[in-house]
Amino acid sequence: HLWSGNQLLQYYRAYESTSTSSGKSGDLASFGLYLGYVRGAYELLVVSSDPIMCIDKSVTLKQVGDVVGRYMIDNPQQLKLPASFLVRKALKDAYPCK
Repeated sequence: HLWSGNQLLQYYRAYESTSTSSGKSGDLASFGLYLGYVRGAYELLVVSSDPIMCIDKSVTLKQVGDVVGRYMIDNPQQLKLPASFLVRKALKDAYPCK
């Protein structure tokens, strides 16, 4: 079944904890799951025939992951929605095409 935002948020929390642990080992599996999921969704959006976001090539995967994580934390009422929808919405809001 599809991941919900609740599932992705769990992985984001592990990603955030591992990213800030100053070299201490964290939950590397969840860290990888989060970044892998976000990257896959991001890449699908980038190659879409109907671009919904305009991200400069200088934006890093970490920045994209942080934007998605902040969106989930700031919009807890949407966590029951599919994770792919939340990634799309977060990136569309953060990097709109003008």
